[in-house]
Amino acid sequence: MDVGFAISLLAAGLIGFFSVILARYAMFHSQGLPDVSVNPNLVMAVDGFFAFFIAFFWLRMVFSMTSRLHVTAKLVGISAALVCMNMLVHGYPQIFERAFSPEWVEQARHAKGPGWLPFQSTG
Repeated sequence: MDVGFAISLLAAGLIGFFSVILARYAMFHSQGLPDVSVNPNLVMAVDGFFAFFIAFFWLRMVFSMTSRLHVTAKLVGISAALVCMNMLVHGYPQIFERAFSPEWVEQARHAKGPGWLPFQSTG
């Protein structure tokens, strides 16, 4: 396998990962703090759809990564971010406070424990 192609696959995965963070950033700055009474599975689905839109349509104009392996790498990146972002908020709250707000980070940290996965049962 060509080294350049391997790097492009890694870049595609990172594009998918960061598209979730960008989606949540856009949602936060357009709608404010998320409603804690909303089902977290629904929030994750909306974040995933919005990230999919960003990674596959908007960023497609910038990066021409359309092969099946690149698409798969983007999907893996999106999935990893959906699962791991809460753990990143717990590990690096100062970074997320600058990007979002201290209130958003506080709500995210108190709503769910550091090992919480968004699709686990809440009851």
